Amino acid sequence: ISTEEEAKMWQKLEGLKRNFISLMSHDLKTPVAKIAALAEVLQRQVGAEAALKNVQAITATAKELNRFISSILDLAKVEAQEWQTHYAPKDLNQLLEHVVAAYQRELQQAKMHCVFHLAPLYPVETDEALLQRVVGNLIENAIRYAGEEKTISITTKEEGTWVWAIIKDNGRGIAAEDLPHIFDKFYRGQTREKKGTGLGLYLVKYFVELLGGSIEVQSTLGHGTEFRLRLPNC
Repeated sequence: ISTEEEAKMWQKLEGLKRNFISLMSHDLKTPVAKIAALAEVLQRQVGAEAALKNVQAITATAKELNRFISSILDLAKVEAQEWQTHYAPKDLNQLLEHVVAAYQRELQQAKMHCVFHLAPLYPVETDEALLQRVVGNLIENAIRYAGEEKTISITTKEEGTWVWAIIKDNGRGIAAEDLPHIFDKFYRGQTREKKGTGLGLYLVKYFVELLGGSIEVQSTLGHGTEFRLRLPNC
């Protein structure tokens, strides 16, 4: 078999793999979404404390599975270089408030609250859906890993041609040995009790760079974590 034929075979195999992942992810997302929707309806209807806890567990598990499927689908799109951005002017402060509002139930269950320190900003040209995914992942991580009764603070500021969104918690923090690797694909820290796919922060970094920005992290074990998101101010 020639080198050219081998390359074509590998290319075809990669295409089949991407198609399989995409089809499987889409097919799985529909029943998972139905489970989550029904569980949320039951959660409002159920009165007994024990039953309510079970319904809440179903809801949380369905959401976890949905996040896992979405991450696989996103990874397939990233590796196939199929991601398309759609830019429009957006109020960054409003977007941050909107994303946090979507996590009110999770914040209440974790006995956490969120405080805002938002500077007046001009609208930024960005992909709203993509930026919502980025912020949602960072808020979700803070809720999952900071620990109960902690605080998330969100700060925005303008510096020349850049705007900053800083998402900080006063929770458990990240071990020093994990920090250099948290944006690596499939990397999962060794000190965290709850394990994820290892794709969330990898995709966050990819999306932020796709938007022309950058992201950095500062953390001290036992004192909290701060993600600093920088975006073009235009």
